[in-house]
Amino acid sequence: MDPKPVLAEVVPLLFGLDVLRGHLTIFPIPLAEAGLFDLPWKRTVGAAATEAVSDGTALTVLGADD
Repeated sequence: MDPKPVLAEVVPLLFGLDVLRGHLTIFPIPLAEAGLFDLPWKRTVGAAATEAVSDGTALTVLGADD
């Protein structure tokens, strides 16, 4: 059996990034932002998402839970 046709039918490789603290710009962890009792997370999450999407990232992965 030739392995090349089998390898062509596998699930495609997905690339994702953990942008919890930002992508190109680094922000404080969400737990620290929550301690401010302010809503800066809306701005920081929006900025991180905009940076990740503009860099071509379509999938983000949360690596830790605070």
